[in-house]
Amino acid sequence: MLIQGFLQLTPATFAIFYHSTLANFSRKKADDESLSFILGQEIFTAIIFLTVYSLVAFSFQDPNFFTTRILPWLLTGVFIAEAISVFFFYFRRGKAAKNSTKLFLARRSAAALTLHTKVAKSRSDGIALGLITASLELPFTLPLYVIMSLCITSLPAMSISLLIILYIIVAALPLFATRLFFVHHNLAIIERLRIKYKPFTRMILTVSYLLIAILIIIRTTL
Repeated sequence: MLIQGFLQLTPATFAIFYHSTLANFSRKKADDESLSFILGQEIFTAIIFLTVYSLVAFSFQDPNFFTTRILPWLLTGVFIAEAISVFFFYFRRGKAAKNSTKLFLARRSAAALTLHTKVAKSRSDGIALGLITASLELPFTLPLYVIMSLCITSLPAMSISLLIILYIIVAALPLFATRLFFVHHNLAIIERLRIKYKPFTRMILTVSYLLIAILIIIRTTL
């Protein structure tokens, strides 16, 4: 949940979307459209999480699936790879990107996404944009859904439902925080804060992925 809350692509896109909508329409319209974006992101998170959980729960029917030593080490490798990817590639590197918040997306994809945020005019546009943005960050979130599903599968049904709902809510908190931030600030201030805290964000994400890998190793070797 911590990692999901610190990922930057969806909040950054949402900030541009809200700023553009606020510039073209009233604040009431911008608030309404922003909820559509958040709904799209929540729908995507719920669909992916429930799909992954269903696959994991189904796999539980095979008694050898979780007793094999391959799965824990495979997951360990995945999370180590995620940590390396976040540290070196999640934020674009180089002199030109040093004082910017450019992320891992190819420049053409980033430009297309930015264009869509500026031309969105309806609730369906906001929902679609939320879905698309969340899907683009799937390489960094999919392992989180997998490990979360593995951790909760053996819990009582009520606990599983509550944890899934909690995860989906946490995924949307950065968007609500950004929306609240616009009450007294603008996009330029948000961008400056993102640049200022970029090293901290990179470190939190890297350490968190590594911590999961370490915990898997500890659990496997006990």
